[in-house]
Amino acid sequence: MKKSLVVLAVLAVSGTAMAQSSVTLYGAVDAGFGVKKWTDAGVTVAKSRGVVDSITAGNRFGFRGTEDLGGGLKAEFVIEQGFSMTSQQLTNSRTASSGFQIDGLAAPLGGRSATSLNRQSYAGLLGNFGTVRIGYQYTNLYELATLSGYTLSTESLHGGDVAHLAQTYGGARANGLTYISPNFSGFTVRAQYGAGTNQNTFESTTAGVTQLKENRASLMGQYANGPLSVAIAHTTYKNGTAVAPAAITTLTNKVTQLGASYDFGVAKLGGTYMKANNGGSGAAEVDTKGYQLGVSVPFGALAVIAAMGRSDVDTGVTRTRDAKTWQLGVNYNLSKRTALFAYTGSTKDSAVGGIDKKTNTVAGMRHSF
Repeated sequence: MKKSLVVLAVLAVSGTAMAQSSVTLYGAVDAGFGVKKWTDAGVTVAKSRGVVDSITAGNRFGFRGTEDLGGGLKAEFVIEQGFSMTSQQLTNSRTASSGFQIDGLAAPLGGRSATSLNRQSYAGLLGNFGTVRIGYQYTNLYELATLSGYTLSTESLHGGDVAHLAQTYGGARANGLTYISPNFSGFTVRAQYGAGTNQNTFESTTAGVTQLKENRASLMGQYANGPLSVAIAHTTYKNGTAVAPAAITTLTNKVTQLGASYDFGVAKLGGTYMKANNGGSGAAEVDTKGYQLGVSVPFGALAVIAAMGRSDVDTGVTRTRDAKTWQLGVNYNLSKRTALFAYTGSTKDSAVGGIDKKTNTVAGMRHSF
């Protein structure tokens, strides 16, 4: 009898905890068949044909959870892992760019990464004050350029790979603190402070050891009400390295972004603009500008997407990027979670010293869970 009472008590406590907490498994699986070609001065540099992944969504699986702490306060966490479903390494590899998806192929040709598998991993508190998060998470750079719906092309394919965010000072994901304000009649503010993937500072007296300083501060304001959404973000990223015991010198990188979209019902328009400077001087200075515009036209379950853009990178000596981009695509929703798609696009760069034309065409399917 006593054992039964103990078991019932444990089950009751467990049931209460389960009622107050929730953990969800989620993710995306995206794959297709594509052809790709890079040429320089009319000469083929590289080409490929075959199965590819992470075309319209980065392949991932993750766990997110919340706990009701009472009094309007909640705890949350997210742990999200990227993977490449077409690689023999699976969870030890992630498709991370619009390069060629070949295991072990180095940049600039390579399109897989073995060092950026962690997409997000943070803990947070939510309440009437807003949300506070700490850990490895999306930066304001990535939020505006990719996640806010202002970019309608797909960044994993040429034609949508450089114009939406031509410079990622501080990274698309980084360690740090994030504060997200409550929604005030459509207005929200995201403030971030942190580093990149390291700590803010590391200094040592041991000779031959690399020291570093990283400081990333960013502020993003967004207004979303009905069919209209607009946002502005500014990021300052100070970074420097030195070999101990030398003094560390830093560069102050700055990025300003604008984004907007409007859904007319018969069509959705979206676009972004960004301007950046690396903080260097003379020949070491780098100025970056980029913009992209897109439109998505729905026909029931079918949507037709068209986008174009431009990206320029100038140093104190020469222009290293002068890229013009375009992309066309169709997306057909079989359900709320499953879609078929086909895209084609091109990135053409007239700057000296790089690949002057990159083209690709892909068809495939995406499922989210």
